[in-house]
Amino acid sequence: LTTGQIQAFTSSQYRVITSEQLSALRSGQLAAIQTSVLQALSSSSLVGLSGVGSLPSAIQSSLGAGVIESLTTLQLQGFSSGNIAALSTAQYVALTSGQFAALRSGQVAAIQSDDAVAIGPVDIVALTLPGSLAPTSFVALTSAQLQALTTTQYDLVTSAQFAALSSLQVAAIQTDDLVAIGAADIKSLGGIAGLTTASALALTLAEVAALTTVQIQALTTSQYRSLTNDQLGALTTVQLGAIQSDDVQSILTATLVALPRVGALGSGVVVALSTATIESLSTVQIQNFPPGNLSALSAAQYVALTSGQFAALRSSQVAAIPTNAAVAIGAVDIASLAFVGALSSASFVALTSDQLQALTVTQYDLATSAQFAALSSLQIAAIQTDDVVAIGAADIKALVGIAGLTTASASALTQAEVAALTTGQVQALTTVQYRALT
Repeated sequence: LTTGQIQAFTSSQYRVITSEQLSALRSGQLAAIQTSVLQALSSSSLVGLSGVGSLPSAIQSSLGAGVIESLTTLQLQGFSSGNIAALSTAQYVALTSGQFAALRSGQVAAIQSDDAVAIGPVDIVALTLPGSLAPTSFVALTSAQLQALTTTQYDLVTSAQFAALSSLQVAAIQTDDLVAIGAADIKSLGGIAGLTTASALALTLAEVAALTTVQIQALTTSQYRSLTNDQLGALTTVQLGAIQSDDVQSILTATLVALPRVGALGSGVVVALSTATIESLSTVQIQNFPPGNLSALSAAQYVALTSGQFAALRSSQVAAIPTNAAVAIGAVDIASLAFVGALSSASFVALTSDQLQALTVTQYDLATSAQFAALSSLQIAAIQTDDVVAIGAADIKALVGIAGLTTASASALTQAEVAALTTGQVQALTTVQYRALT
């Protein structure tokens, strides 16, 4: 029969055609069948039609739910992508789990977003190739559908599909499924703030390390609070630098203290660390603070540092201590500063008399000429007699405020130190100081 003859057949004629006769029709003949006469075919005849997938999409879209539901997996696999896309929502609802499982990749990709939403949770689980769904269709899935997807299915979902999910949809992903997402795809979750605390806790170390800085900033306080020491420990220096200050305050002190690279936190975040956290940091952690973070610490945080922590500071870190913080360092702690010579002149000159008296002979031996030159007469008066000897001839001549030396200190000057005094200093010495000289 020609296509013209096929189109000329009446409804009455189609009604008496058997399944065997329909099955003998070729694709071109099937495509010529008119929609108006399709209704004349019995469901049993259509179901018996091996080439039913070759029917034009306009005709297939008129197939009844009973016909759709009765199609074999082979018949359904014979549907072109265009025909799959033409199916109505009602027809999708009529499909069985077995039929969904039989869909090929190209067919799954043809499922429209409004139809994807209509697929029941029981049927969505049967979809063997969920990764073929278009991102627009995947993002249309409801929370119930996302919860129904299995670990195996999530393992097949693509980065583009994950990236399309909203926070509410991400919240629907089951904890067990989250582990299956993998590090490569986890970083594509734009709606990561939707993760439940249980899911955040379930993130693998590889997944945590894969998070982008944007995701790190998007995590909520509750999510940070649920992370373990190991998870926080897996964060890279770049990730730590992206943590927001309001989030770091939610991380338990015990967890922060276990964070080896806590010094990599951004300066705006470090300043938000509680004094209890600061005090609990190990010397190794303190040594990992970049100078910029040391300069960002508040006076209260410096007060919280222990003598052991001050002693562990590296030269470049000591140089970063700001003036207001230097003044806040207790006398006991200032005496433990190993690199006192690294203090800026501005910070050194800000030291109080109590702090200057607390400095040891070793520390004065390390102080620089620039630091000594910045001291006032009142500050020089606070230098202990034993310490004056440690200053040395090279630095003693830098003491602009030498008139502040106590008589005991003047008397303690070594011959080399006296010989090193400049004419200006000799003229600045007081009568009382001259009287004290031996």
